[in-house]
Amino acid sequence: MTSPVPEGNDAFTEIYRQHATPVYRFCLTLTGNPADAEDAAAEAFAKAFIAFSRRPPDDVHSWLFRIARNVVVDQHRRRQARHRLLGLVGRSEPSGTTGDPGVSLAVRQDLRELIDILGALRRRDRELIALRVTTDMTFAQIGKALGMSERGAKLATYRALAKLREMIPEESTE
Repeated sequence: MTSPVPEGNDAFTEIYRQHATPVYRFCLTLTGNPADAEDAAAEAFAKAFIAFSRRPPDDVHSWLFRIARNVVVDQHRRRQARHRLLGLVGRSEPSGTTGDPGVSLAVRQDLRELIDILGALRRRDRELIALRVTTDMTFAQIGKALGMSERGAKLATYRALAKLREMIPEESTE
């Protein structure tokens, strides 16, 4: 059982002091990567600070770990969407390099390039690609969301991805 928490920033400072290491270790266990764990723990405490200022929780310990878990899950979802997008256009992030600044910079540059290229596509093509890559929606669901048949959504998505692939320059070999 958690003791009552005093009011104000001093209270949150004390919460951080008591829970920073356990929250980081929890995030490290979930992510398996120190850099990702640091990012997740920092984001969890930032979210907790904002929420704490609105209404302090009854059980701080459980509350913090729930926030940390949700942050790690969101982090994983974002990473999956990024991998799917890179994979669909024939690019990939080297395995086992998460947290490597050089690789992270290269991936960010690839993603910026893809975002610029996506911006050149028609809005409907961007929507189709975004729904297919960033969600787990079926073609039937995508069609329903965009007012198309399942077959129409599937065909239009494949065509949009083909346009995207054509617009992406080939990777140079050194």
